Amino acid sequence: WNGFNDMMACEAVASAMREVRALETLNLSRNRIGLKGAQALADGLIDNIGMHQLVMSGNPLTVSGAKALIRAASERADAGNHARAVVLEDCQVGIIDMSTFDPSQPAGRYSLDMENASSKTVMRDVLGLMLEGHVIIEDQKLD
Repeated sequence: WNGFNDMMACEAVASAMREVRALETLNLSRNRIGLKGAQALADGLIDNIGMHQLVMSGNPLTVSGAKALIRAASERADAGNHARAVVLEDCQVGIIDMSTFDPSQPAGRYSLDMENASSKTVMRDVLGLMLEGHVIIEDQKLD
């Protein structure tokens, strides 16, 4: 835990991500990285070709920061490279309103009622993204 919420530190890591091709996993958990840091890291992630997993757990990313990272991971994966995961456990992204669910930006925590048609659609979309390697489902709870 370094707490390097400083933009200069995030930009330095993003720059290294662009250059280092052998790095497969980068764990930046609990470093107090917020929206601007997440956006800088997303820029580095887009240009990285070797990374399989970016772990951002415990950072106050916000929904916009989480979406930026997922979008960056998806863009490179869509370019024909290996699937990449962005782990966002405990990142203060909140619960996403089902009426605003966007499969191209799936960050967040979901509470789905499988008796509801829109919840079933969201579940199908999230599972599809998981099978394509764009999303990791963690800490699921079935009631």
